[in-house]
Amino acid sequence: FGTALLIAGLNDKPSLFETDPSGAFTEYTASAIGMGKSDVEKIFEKEYREGMSRSDAIDLALKGLNSVSEEKLKTEYVEIITIEFGKMYQEVSREEIDESMKRIIK
Repeated sequence: FGTALLIAGLNDKPSLFETDPSGAFTEYTASAIGMGKSDVEKIFEKEYREGMSRSDAIDLALKGLNSVSEEKLKTEYVEIITIEFGKMYQEVSREEIDESMKRIIK
């Protein structure tokens, strides 16, 4: 048994690393972990664009999560943190998550 983690950070550029239970790590532009990983990554491969706005990136993350959710995705079950150069991490407000969900869930 073990744990997979996604670790995001900012050095010269935004970085996202996945660690697996063996301790190996891989760098990604966008990724997911868990049961729906391959389905979410297909969405990311199709729709991710370099330089996306914060709002578009949140929409894409929620679209990926919604695509593998067994039940209707609800705002109160989602927490999102963003990181940007020159700023502390920011928790995305419930209102912003709700607005994003209205855009992506038809």
